[in-house]
Amino acid sequence: MLIAIPVENDRFIPHVTRAPIFWLQDASGKRLGYLDAPAGGCKGPLPGSLRQQGVTHLVVRRIGEQMLARMQAAGIDVVYAERGWQPGQPLPSASLTRSDSTRQPAAIVRIRGRS
Repeated sequence: MLIAIPVENDRFIPHVTRAPIFWLQDASGKRLGYLDAPAGGCKGPLPGSLRQQGVTHLVVRRIGEQMLARMQAAGIDVVYAERGWQPGQPLPSASLTRSDSTRQPAAIVRIRGRS
């Protein structure tokens, strides 16, 4: 499992297509590396680029409907993070499962930040 998080200066940024890089981590929060964001914004090759690198989950605070549909079509689960959550924190196990085992749209789950 490989989780991508849009960041700038190692801080989670709210909108996925504005990220200069993606923090890559496992479910426990261990950083595995970084991935440069491809150019192109909302209509660019981001979903394919993430999938090509083995990304299975994308954590966002905001995502447009078209980009959400493109991520789901690429087989990437989208997880919404609430305010206060930052890269390096583990994700709840409930947010890391698909809604079912078929190729239906990925589950969208909210995760809470630090209390």
